[in-house]
Amino acid sequence: MKRTMKRTRNTYLTLLALLLSPMAANAVPILDQSTGLSTPGNAGTNIFQQESFGQSVAQTLSVAVAGELNRIDLQLYQSQGSVGDVTVSILDATGGSPGSLLASFLLPLTDIPLFSSQIPWTSVDVSGAGLAFDVGDMFAIQLSRPLGLRSVTWSSGTGYSGGAQYLNRGSGFFVVPDKNLNFQTWMEPVSVPEPGTLGVLGIGLAGMGLARRRKVA
Repeated sequence: MKRTMKRTRNTYLTLLALLLSPMAANAVPILDQSTGLSTPGNAGTNIFQQESFGQSVAQTLSVAVAGELNRIDLQLYQSQGSVGDVTVSILDATGGSPGSLLASFLLPLTDIPLFSSQIPWTSVDVSGAGLAFDVGDMFAIQLSRPLGLRSVTWSSGTGYSGGAQYLNRGSGFFVVPDKNLNFQTWMEPVSVPEPGTLGVLGIGLAGMGLARRRKVA
């Protein structure tokens, strides 16, 4: 009898694992927003901080895929002789402009290439921050650097209608008209089971409960 109950339980556990595995597979990060790479000749925006003057830069964007922010890609390059890392911050932009801090990450300068004829994406893994967004939500990506360091440049272009470029020179953010900074965002989408899957899952759970009650009886 005990062997039969154990086999029944294992059968239902296997069934549940098979049902849940496609839902886990659906959580693979997918590309949400992208401005695309621009040619190195395009203008960029410097991120620097000196004794008397400095500026941080931000790009706002709207979300089209509900889920958790997994990764962001930025088209960056550094000047020869630069030292010091870059702080990447995710800011709330519910009102349209950059607002309160949601999370921040350190981007090592060694991950940012020197200027060349081919400037690749620099990726920042944000998967551990639990940044969940719904369709239509807005947030901003901000880059800043410590005091007294030479500049890192975030390449910019045009053609993105879901947000805008902003600068902060110490007195708050202001928008840069007709400019966007080059980026990509990757979302881990929310997995919603099919109705049929939920039904089979319920049958499996009911079967496990019935088998357990018979065992007790």
